[in-house]
Amino acid sequence: MYLVLPTVSTTVFGVFPCDEITDEEDYLRADYSISCKDEGRGEMMAFGYVCLRLYPISIPLAFARLLWGSKDRIKRGVAERNADEDLQVRRVKRAVCAWQVWPSRATHTCANMGGCCVWQDWLDAQF
Repeated sequence: MYLVLPTVSTTVFGVFPCDEITDEEDYLRADYSISCKDEGRGEMMAFGYVCLRLYPISIPLAFARLLWGSKDRIKRGVAERNADEDLQVRRVKRAVCAWQVWPSRATHTCANMGGCCVWQDWLDAQF
C-alpha cells in the first residue's frame, strides 16, 4: 500500500496545476496536450477531488485510525500480547478470512499480514 501511495498521489495532484504559456493559453502541467480552458476541465477537477479524498487522504487516515485503536496493545510486551484473548480471536478471524479468500499458502501469508481483513479490523475498532 505504501509503495503505491506516492505514485498515485503524484498522479492525482497532477490534475490540478496549469502552466500559462501565453495570456490566452493554459495547459495542464502533467500533459501539454490538454488545455485548462477546455469544456471538460470542471469534470476532470471534480474527479481529481474525489480521487484526492479517496486515496491520498482516506487511506493514510484509515491506517492511522487502525494503529491508534491498537496502540495500547502494540505497547504491551510479547508475553502480555500472547495472553490477550481478544488478540487471539483477531488472529483466528484473519486466518479464516485468508483461507476463505485465498486458498494458496503463499497468498495466505500475505493475507495474514493484514491484506484481506483490514476492513474487518476497521469494523471491530471501537470508536
